[in-house]
Amino acid sequence: MSSGQHDADVVLLTERSGSSVFSVMKIRSGHNLGSRHYSHRNPLEKDEEEVFEKLLMQHYQNHPVPQEIIILPGAANPHLLSDALGNAAGQGVQVKSRVRGIRDQWRKMAVLNATDHLDRQLASNADHLQRLQALGELLGRTDPIDRIECFDTSHSMGEHPVASCVVFDASGSVPGEYRRFNIKDVSPGDDFAAMEQVVSRRIARVNDGDGIRPNLMVIDGGVGQVARAQKALHDHLATDVMLIGIAKGSGRKSGRESLFLPGRKTPLVLDPSSPAHLMLRQIRDEAHRFAITGHRKKRNASRTRSKVEDIPGIGAKKRQALLRHFGGIRPLQSATVEELVKVDGISVNLAKRLVEHFRTA
Repeated sequence: MSSGQHDADVVLLTERSGSSVFSVMKIRSGHNLGSRHYSHRNPLEKDEEEVFEKLLMQHYQNHPVPQEIIILPGAANPHLLSDALGNAAGQGVQVKSRVRGIRDQWRKMAVLNATDHLDRQLASNADHLQRLQALGELLGRTDPIDRIECFDTSHSMGEHPVASCVVFDASGSVPGEYRRFNIKDVSPGDDFAAMEQVVSRRIARVNDGDGIRPNLMVIDGGVGQVARAQKALHDHLATDVMLIGIAKGSGRKSGRESLFLPGRKTPLVLDPSSPAHLMLRQIRDEAHRFAITGHRKKRNASRTRSKVEDIPGIGAKKRQALLRHFGGIRPLQSATVEELVKVDGISVNLAKRLVEHFRTA
């Protein structure tokens, strides 16, 4: 089979200056579809070959396995990798590190792509460290800031409230440690109580050993939110955690933020071009994005449930079966009786009720 007739991936792990990136370049029908890069951390400093093989197997748990995989670095036993990936894919898979011709050109291109990505990542990390240092100086800290957690809340007129917690450390954002919280037993639209609840729940988990204690907590909000967050930290004996609030200025325009510190009567107005300001805006915007995304998912899920479960005879299992079969609420709404009865558990009478429900909704 020629190189232009089948699929291959070029997979490599590139490390430099304490940073590493796991890269996958896809070749499909002989055409280069580009590379995807995944930043990787190796805090235990495990053997490079061991780390690479683990990342390789994890990647193909969630992605299609091609017929051929070119790897860098080489594996101690490529035949074992071939067998493991082949069993997962249900087809023969070749894993190789020594290649010639067009495959060597693919390898060189993948190395170039990964190196370029890592160069840009290292430059970004240097910029991040500069901003982090500037933030520490602004806050008068003598010790470095190792971990920042930022909190925001999102809701629609008080409905479906969700809070977010995003995490940044010396290397940048840590998406794997982001968390969302469903706000409970709070009056609709009470942003102050919502903020107190999420900070309380978060620091309680940290005190119980579930998570790393931050140096700094950033609250998206002003005096009211900061005061309630401070109360939550005090209640959990966590007053060693520094707390600040960031709020947009007049007209809620980004770029005119003010910084609120507990016990300080007047806020600090930040220089829009300062590294510390850019750092806080980046963190705040990420918390805002993560909160809004969670809120929309919760709101849409609630609307989907109400549209289907309002019908007598439709519970959670049948709702899931219907949505899984049709792929979403919109195709389900336009389905015919004949199409609906093909779903397990949906009788003709129930299908007719569904059609009538969506017709009159």
